[in-house]
Amino acid sequence: MGKRLVAGVALALALALGLCAGCSAEDGSQGNAASSNANANTSQSAASNANANKNSAANESKVPDSVDVDTASVRMLLPYVEDGAYRGTAEGYGGYITVRVEVKNHHMTNIECIEQSESGDQWAMAEPIMSLMQQSSSTDVDVVSGATETCKGLVAAVEDAIRGAVQ
Repeated sequence: MGKRLVAGVALALALALGLCAGCSAEDGSQGNAASSNANANTSQSAASNANANKNSAANESKVPDSVDVDTASVRMLLPYVEDGAYRGTAEGYGGYITVRVEVKNHHMTNIECIEQSESGDQWAMAEPIMSLMQQSSSTDVDVVSGATETCKGLVAAVEDAIRGAVQ
């Protein structure tokens, strides 16, 4: 994704959440003092409503409605994941791959395979991408030629863990 598109998505999300007092939806620039004051008052009302709704909807997902959890990237979902360990499963080349993903401060701090039935050579080639995903807190990694389906299964298992954490 281009930087301009990412910035636009971030601005739209900030506007939708009422986090950008004084921003213009048309160009993302700061508005005048009158609109800033109006937005500040609106933000205070929204914050009061959000606090009132927080208690009545304790089990409701924190992910905004504008984010499709099923298609959103791990990097986009991590800000909504609470610290903890999450398990995910997906199909690789030789069967199912199950991983345990630890999250702390909205970053993946550890990814370990709990179970897999890939061949030894394919697994040996695919296993290093767990470290790459952990270091980048993203599943946007290159797959390894010769172990493509195993890598894709490993990536999908990590995505399953993170998606499960926010649903």
